Amino acid sequence: MRILLVGRNAKTGGGTTFRLNISRGLIARGHEVWLACQPGEVLPRYRAAGVHYVWTPPAPWGGMWIERAIRANKIDLVHASNATPGTAAEWAVRRTGTPFIMSVHGFLGKKDHTRPCLQLASKILTFEEIAVESLSKKQVIDMNKVVLLRRPIEHRPQYPDEGGPFRMVGVGRMSKRKGQNALNLIAAFERLQAIAPGSMLQLLGDGSMIKDVRRAAREVNARLGREAVSVLGSVPEPGPIIGRAHVLIGASYCALEAIMQGVAVVGAGFWGYGIINQDNIRDAMAWNFGDVGGKWEMTADNFHEALRFLHETWHADEDRARYWRLDRLIEDDHSLANVAARIEAVYEEVLRGSSATPERGVLSPA
Repeated sequence: MRILLVGRNAKTGGGTTFRLNISRGLIARGHEVWLACQPGEVLPRYRAAGVHYVWTPPAPWGGMWIERAIRANKIDLVHASNATPGTAAEWAVRRTGTPFIMSVHGFLGKKDHTRPCLQLASKILTFEEIAVESLSKKQVIDMNKVVLLRRPIEHRPQYPDEGGPFRMVGVGRMSKRKGQNALNLIAAFERLQAIAPGSMLQLLGDGSMIKDVRRAAREVNARLGREAVSVLGSVPEPGPIIGRAHVLIGASYCALEAIMQGVAVVGAGFWGYGIINQDNIRDAMAWNFGDVGGKWEMTADNFHEALRFLHETWHADEDRARYWRLDRLIEDDHSLANVAARIEAVYEEVLRGSSATPERGVLSPA
C-alpha cells in the first residue's frame, strides 16, 4: 500500500509524533509512506525511518502539491491530520478520486466540525473517549465512521537509575496559557530542594513565554548555586531525555512516551490531571492526561505536593509499581506493531469500500 500522510508541519508536537510512529509501524509491515507538510526539526527522523517527504506551503494551501504527489507516486490512500491540513488534502482527493481518511488529535476548533473534509473522509480516527463524545455532541458527523484508536508509542521499558539525582522533566508548549504551568513547576521544584537536594528539572517546549521561563530558571539556579533547572526549548527527539527521568510532568504524547519507558507521570496539559497510578491510568488516558480536560489545579502548591509524594515513594521503595512501570498495563494498546496492524485494517476497509471517481470527489463510506 502506498500511503500519503498530510499534516501541518514536521515540528515537535503530538501530531508529528503520531505520523512518525505510525509511519515506522506501517513501513515495518511492508507499506510505503509519504509525508506532505511544512518542514520542521523532526523531518530528519522521518527520512531516517524511510518516509518520503513532499514539501507543501502552509496549510490549507497545499492542495496542488498534494495532488501532484498523489499522481506522481500512485498513492493508494491519503490520511490527513486535523481540519486545516484536511482541507488541503480534500482539495486534492476530489480531483484524483483517492480514498481519504482523517484523524482528529484532541478537540476540533469551534468552526471545524462542519468542514467539508470531515464529511468527505471515509473514516475519522480519534484517540480519546472524550474526543469521541465531543464529536458526537455536535451532531454534524456520521459517527458510524468514527474509529477510536490508541496512539502508537515505542515501548522501551526500564526503571529510572537508582543512583544519582532525582530527575524531573516538564514538557509543554511555552504559550501564554501553558507557559504559566512551567513557571509554577519551577517554583515547586525550588521548594522541593528542602527534601531533594541535588535534584534536576529539565523543561522541553517553545512558545511566547520561553523568555520568562528561562529568566525564572536562571534566578532559581543563581539562588541554588548550580545548574538545577535547564530550559531546552523544542527538542526533535525527546524520548531519550524523558527516559532518563524519574518523573514526567506533561500530557498527551509525552505522557504516554514516559509511561512506555517506565517513568512516573504527573498529568498536566491545558488542564491538570495529577499523579497517574495503576488505578486511574485508563481514566487519565480518556482525558489525554489533562490535555482535553481535568480538575486538578496546576498551582505551584499542587506541583510541589505531587513531586514531594513521588520523591518519597521512589526513595522509600514502597509500592513503586503503582506509579512506575505502568507500561505493563497499556503495552498491548499502544505498541507500534499493534497500532500499525489496527490502522492497516482501517485502511484496507476503506480501500475495499471506496468507489471514488476522479474529478467527481465522491467517496462512499466504508
